[in-house]
Amino acid sequence: MAGVDGGWEGRGADVVVFGTCEIDMKNYSEELWKIWLARPADRKFNLICIVHNAGDFGWAEKYSGDWARVGALRILPISQHVVNAQRKNFINFADAPDRYHLGYSHIPVEAHIPILPIERFSGFTAHGKHTGQYIFSPGGDGFGELRTDVSEVEGGVLDRTWGRRDGKMLRDVCIQGNFEAARRNYVIIFADLEAELDLDPSAWGYLPPTSPSAPFIPADADNFILHLAGNGKDDFVPSRLKRVVLIHKALSYPDFFSLMGSMDMVLPAFKDGGGYYDRQASSTVAMAMQCETPLLVTPRILEAYSYLTPKTTVIRPQSISEVSALKILRTSRFAPPALGYTHDVERSYDDASGSTLQKEGGEVVEMHASVRREAEEMIARGWTTKERDWREFKKGIREKNREVAKRIVLDM
Repeated sequence: MAGVDGGWEGRGADVVVFGTCEIDMKNYSEELWKIWLARPADRKFNLICIVHNAGDFGWAEKYSGDWARVGALRILPISQHVVNAQRKNFINFADAPDRYHLGYSHIPVEAHIPILPIERFSGFTAHGKHTGQYIFSPGGDGFGELRTDVSEVEGGVLDRTWGRRDGKMLRDVCIQGNFEAARRNYVIIFADLEAELDLDPSAWGYLPPTSPSAPFIPADADNFILHLAGNGKDDFVPSRLKRVVLIHKALSYPDFFSLMGSMDMVLPAFKDGGGYYDRQASSTVAMAMQCETPLLVTPRILEAYSYLTPKTTVIRPQSISEVSALKILRTSRFAPPALGYTHDVERSYDDASGSTLQKEGGEVVEMHASVRREAEEMIARGWTTKERDWREFKKGIREKNREVAKRIVLDM
């Protein structure tokens, strides 16, 4: 805290920024408040709080009152849906009689998006090697060795060369974030992926399984791989997906950014109720945009993360799962499911009309006409983004962030 009051040619700071308000207010607010009180009236400073999760509001209840009362607090959530949730929190505070005098409804709250105005690093576009860890060692699983033209494995570690291959078959997809099943749909995604691989393994670049419990074996060099980049226990990956899912843990910053930038697509895998739609900003969204890797989204995600654009994302219909969307994008074909249908029931799709699905027992179920249209739009759009679209996107983010910074500097 010495730099707050003693640096910058003896003037001290005019603005103090907390990078994670939910943590920093607890650690530094009281000491910082004493410094603020000791400053003369013409030398006060403002406190800027960057907020990631409006659901974690204990810091505001305990530490924000004095800052709010003197008008020295400004909140910068990193997404608009967190802005909305944070404003509601403050309105609720303002309605409490014991807080009427604090002026919570007058605290400025606006989004500042954590995306830097820099182009994708040169290393992102080059084919590089990123070592990942299979959840099990495939070499001793009793189902044969991995094909040498696909990958090389030693002690369960895959060392395969991959990189951005815009316009080619969708192959490398990443879920980024700590391995927390409460926030991400790992269980559902693994179940869907296993079912799809059983139904049509060749569409994913795998051989037919030798038994219902056998792991899926890559058939060619374009086999689909789901990368998990993060930390935590990774024992939740089904054994049948031991050669489909690749774990990346404890990466250095250069390796992490290189990995993310070399992916074909990023999968949000948000779990409903996990908070990422209404009160917490996911780092996955900003990270994908920073690395210029397309993000698979729904209209619901676009509404929450309003800084996203259709040109830098791939929009899947709300009624199509993430795994089904990946298959559609890999194959450029759409065979829509029907309500109540599972992969355990053999189906035949009427491709001529594109509107019916034959279920077991001969029952025909109508599909919503808009589902096919949305899926066809997704196929036509593809999963790559033009370079100029990334430049325009980041330019727009930079201009909005500059306006926010201007209001901070001018105390507007």
